[in-house]
Amino acid sequence: MNNIDLAHRARPKQPQIKLLVMSGFPDAKFNGNGGLSTLWQLLSKPYRKEDLARALREVPGDSRA
Repeated sequence: MNNIDLAHRARPKQPQIKLLVMSGFPDAKFNGNGGLSTLWQLLSKPYRKEDLARALREVPGDSRA
């Protein structure tokens, strides 16, 4: 199971979960697949600590979580 499969399984069971997906592929690989980028934050490798911190602050999810 890859991180995308895990995200698809986790979201229905825990709708409030916040997901950060890290990948070596560019954003375009996920954006063209049914709007998946709206379900989680995507962080492409390589990244700096500052990029990780920003991505964690911007993780989509239920604001009550």
